[in-house]
Amino acid sequence: MLDPSSLEVNPTNWFQHPVVQAWSRLHPKRVEPKSIVVVQEVKKGDAVSSVYRLNGMGPKGKSIIAKRYVKEYAHLERTIYEEVLPYLPVAGLKFYGFVDEPETEYGWLFLEDVGVGEFLYSIVEHRSLAARWLGLMHVSAPGIPAVFRLPDRGPTHYFAHLLQIRDLIQRNLGNPALNTNGLRLGNGRTGDPGTRSSGVIRSRRSSPTCEQRLVGH
Repeated sequence: MLDPSSLEVNPTNWFQHPVVQAWSRLHPKRVEPKSIVVVQEVKKGDAVSSVYRLNGMGPKGKSIIAKRYVKEYAHLERTIYEEVLPYLPVAGLKFYGFVDEPETEYGWLFLEDVGVGEFLYSIVEHRSLAARWLGLMHVSAPGIPAVFRLPDRGPTHYFAHLLQIRDLIQRNLGNPALNTNGLRLGNGRTGDPGTRSSGVIRSRRSSPTCEQRLVGH
């Protein structure tokens, strides 16, 4: 979710800011934003992913959302917005375009801004709408050719994550910081590594026709 408690960019020179330069490559007409807001910034290793809100800079003076990612992930998201979501029977964000950032490893995606409304699990209507949207996406996506060019996010992917987490727990069972309850919980969750793994693998192999699904983030 986009964070409404965000920071406004200093408007010393809008047109020197990377996000304005990227948008101008898509839309050369010189338009000065009313404001630029840093919605989110996440650092992972040496890479920094950023999300901005450009107020008053989009079509008909609307606000737009700009997302700056490492190109590997930006191109994947571009594929989803250009070649997958438009062909699904679900509502989606309007995609304004994509540009590579020159001489860097980053790319920019520009999307419709739908405001700062929040999904609340406690509201039945929110849960119902989200479940319907996800259900339609999952059953419809396998018929779209572009889905098969995306990274595998099926059972094999998440099963590998479960095994990594289990191994991490087992390596830390000897940590003196764990109390008796923590040790009992850890042992109960991991069990016999061979037995549980082989059981899941057998169940997966018994269903070789499992279809590929599009997983939303």
